[in-house]
Amino acid sequence: MTIKEISNMSFEDLAAVHTAHARKLGQCLFEVATSTNTSRAEAEMQSCTMETHALNLCVAMGNPRSFSKFHSQRLDGLSGADNSHLSDTFYVEMLAAIDLTEPQQLDLMHLRRIFYGRLGQLLRERKQLLSKLRGDTSDLYRTIEAVPESTDIAPQLRDNGLAEYRAYCQFASAFFRGIFTCKQHAVSTVYSYPWIPVKHKMLEVLAAQRHQPSADRYLDGDGLEDLQHVVNWQQVSEYLKTLNAANLTQHVPLISCKRASTHPDTVKPAFPKTPFDLLI
Repeated sequence: MTIKEISNMSFEDLAAVHTAHARKLGQCLFEVATSTNTSRAEAEMQSCTMETHALNLCVAMGNPRSFSKFHSQRLDGLSGADNSHLSDTFYVEMLAAIDLTEPQQLDLMHLRRIFYGRLGQLLRERKQLLSKLRGDTSDLYRTIEAVPESTDIAPQLRDNGLAEYRAYCQFASAFFRGIFTCKQHAVSTVYSYPWIPVKHKMLEVLAAQRHQPSADRYLDGDGLEDLQHVVNWQQVSEYLKTLNAANLTQHVPLISCKRASTHPDTVKPAFPKTPFDLLI
């Protein structure tokens, strides 16, 4: 299927595919835990997690409205609360099941800091643009539609909104595709089914366990100039280029990439001609 075909799938079809992935991953995890020969199960788990991630990227990039529903509603066909009702206790227990190493936790806290720093920088940029307009500007998308095309503010607002959405997608890829291992991604998918876990809640629960500063501190700038937040986020773009089929099952360190990113010749592009390249 093409990216467009996947992004145009109905919610029911997306839910059915995710359900099939969750069941398959559950079978793989059981076989890995109980079998003496795990090579087949591990290969299937690797393939399934790649398909899950590709599905999410296609929908995120091609149909943001559908993506929002897909990532919040129950996916088993039953009625019930969305994933916002999941408690901190749920995420504490899920993180325990995922069993993050100390280097992974450090990477997630680093990602959290620069992600919120980037969001705060984009928010301040947007507020500055909106200050030039009159009337109600609380709804960004309606505001963009109402701004005359002849002004230079409309394209700047669109670019700002696209940069924010791109940051969310890059954040998700670094989170699940880079810092998590293939097995940990599978565990999170199976454990949270019939919902998709909220990555930000997972981060905040982990941050509380590690006594980290609040997200608001980073959103407010954390004492850094906005240009520094732009530079910091570029690290994630470079990091995504280091992810490839050879390290799919591993934790790819983000903090070490921060040091390596000063030497761009050492970074090899990965995943050519796939939805993943849209984020780089």
